Amino acid sequence: MAKKKTPWDIYVDEIKNPHYKLGFLVVPNSASFMHRLWKLRISNGRTCSREIHWNKPSMDTLGVALKWVDEFFRFNGAKFYLLDWKQHQTKASVVIKFLDKLTESKKTIPPHNMVVFLDFDCEHSKVNIQNSVRETADIARCYHLDSLNNDCLQCCDLLLNSTLKQVIDPTVRFDLEGLQAKYDSRQRLKDSEVKRYLAGYVAKQIDSVGKKVYYSSRRIQSPISKIR
Repeated sequence: MAKKKTPWDIYVDEIKNPHYKLGFLVVPNSASFMHRLWKLRISNGRTCSREIHWNKPSMDTLGVALKWVDEFFRFNGAKFYLLDWKQHQTKASVVIKFLDKLTESKKTIPPHNMVVFLDFDCEHSKVNIQNSVRETADIARCYHLDSLNNDCLQCCDLLLNSTLKQVIDPTVRFDLEGLQAKYDSRQRLKDSEVKRYLAGYVAKQIDSVGKKVYYSSRRIQSPISKIR
């Protein structure tokens, strides 16, 4: 009897202006991963119901965001990929190219047991991009969701922006210790400091854990490589 292939869920978020990038959070058994993210929202009997979003930095959500980063690096099989998105390329074409490489690396047979979740983007027709990705990449399903209601998409947004931040400014690593001390002493961090803290925290995990985060260029050290 043939061994059943692992189902993969891929969460996709984007950055535009001035940097065009796409982030891909690849997770086996994402129901388990999402449940863990939800549980990490709970602290001292209280649940953080706010969106964990890079462009809405807050001391109120920082604790949850740091726990999410830890969970991503701890969760077996989860990986994150940051890809360049050239302005002459369509979003669907970059997603499809990524899926082609991923299915090749996983040695899966079409129709591939993969589900893609695209963060809502009003610039693209919901039905058209879903159908284009699903049919061309020959995957099981493709959805177009609002990240407000999906913790995995929010986690993808966090990883996407934190990774790009350290690519652009590697000095975030050097600020981590001071910002950590400030946070631990319950001092209020500015929004810009929250972002630098998150980027430095992700950078530290990349440096120590290794092959969990990948980028299409060589601008970060050894953890960044080709899709595997």
